[in-house]
Amino acid sequence: MRVKAIWILAILAGAALLAGLYSHMSVRGASATNGAPKSSLMLMTSLPLIWGEVQTMEEMLSGDTAQHPFYAQLSEDYTVTPTDSLVEGGYQLAASNPDVLLLAQPRPLTPEELVAVDNWVRSGGRALIFADPMLRMESRYPIGDKRRPQAVSLMAPLFARWGLDFTFDDVEGAGLRTLEAGPHKILAADIGGYIRRTGQDVAIADCQIGSLTVMARCNIGKGRAILIADADLLDSELMARSDNGAFVAQLLQEVQMGRDTHE
Repeated sequence: MRVKAIWILAILAGAALLAGLYSHMSVRGASATNGAPKSSLMLMTSLPLIWGEVQTMEEMLSGDTAQHPFYAQLSEDYTVTPTDSLVEGGYQLAASNPDVLLLAQPRPLTPEELVAVDNWVRSGGRALIFADPMLRMESRYPIGDKRRPQAVSLMAPLFARWGLDFTFDDVEGAGLRTLEAGPHKILAADIGGYIRRTGQDVAIADCQIGSLTVMARCNIGKGRAILIADADLLDSELMARSDNGAFVAQLLQEVQMGRDTHE
């Protein structure tokens, strides 16, 4: 009986360990636990997160293209709505009102879209934004091809509205970098940074920059945004060699804190 009890305890300990590992890797939404509805997430990106870099419809339908592991986990933990516009068609940001907006190196936003993001966050929305001033991620598409990921983020006007200068130091920020964010070791490349503008009116936006200038946490009106001046950390190869996935999961949960996602 003693041997049997030891085996039972060992099985229970193993199950607990697996549960802990899953919770570390998951990008689980704030309400997708205990059978509750998933949080809704609107995704806009120029990165090959959804279908990978396919060149023909036949290639897309062949089933041979591997889905990005980050997007696969997002889809498991959130109700994800990919979009290519924030103001047109059936995906207007204000009308859709997702629990969280994820902008991952999107194409250049129009002035109307930048205003839409600002207004939506200000009214209580939550956004996680990856904006890279010098994207290093490899692409099979040639320079100039519209399918190629956005090489340089053009979101500086929005960040300026929130009292931040969006910078890139080609000496300090260049190359592959290992960063520490709490318990996580992050792999990033050609990182940018944020600098608070002097005299910023905190009534418009109150952004805090910690020891890692690559990240800013902003309270904007009734809402909140977390900004990361690097998008290469979403590269599947870098994710496989680092804690990048767990780091992004933590940020997604953090930015939703304090919001009732199913009012």
